[in-house]
Amino acid sequence: MSKYFAILGLLLVLAIVAAVYVAQPVREPPPEGRPALQNIPPLTPEIEKQLRESRGFEVLISYTDRGFEPLEATIQKGESIRFTNNSSSGLWVASMGNDAGPQYPGTSNCGASRLDTCNALEPLEFWEFTFNEAGDWAFRNNVTQEHVGVILVE
Repeated sequence: MSKYFAILGLLLVLAIVAAVYVAQPVREPPPEGRPALQNIPPLTPEIEKQLRESRGFEVLISYTDRGFEPLEATIQKGESIRFTNNSSSGLWVASMGNDAGPQYPGTSNCGASRLDTCNALEPLEFWEFTFNEAGDWAFRNNVTQEHVGVILVE
């Protein structure tokens, strides 16, 4: 009888060990092109300052090596967009006037349209802009000028 309980106890322990092993989450490597969390550098003083000053944003536009994602966004007047540089090169967001429409109104610190970062953002940096004018506003990356997008402000 004690041999029976010993075998039953051993089977119970094996079942518990198997259940714990099966219940463990599978750790898969990050998808290709996305950094593993341990590879993300610490925040720079500039990014810490931007985060402190941020009022929040309604839409995120990510810039990658393929261009802006999404290419088009619709927001309400007074809402903000965060442009994030997730590429391996610089991102210089700039209003782009053309035959279809004018540049975003106003003047920035660098003398360009108010919709202008005035310099290139390094990878992992971001910039936020609040759209206070209704209209369709085209923009581009001044570093890689064929990468363009449009913000529709209602």
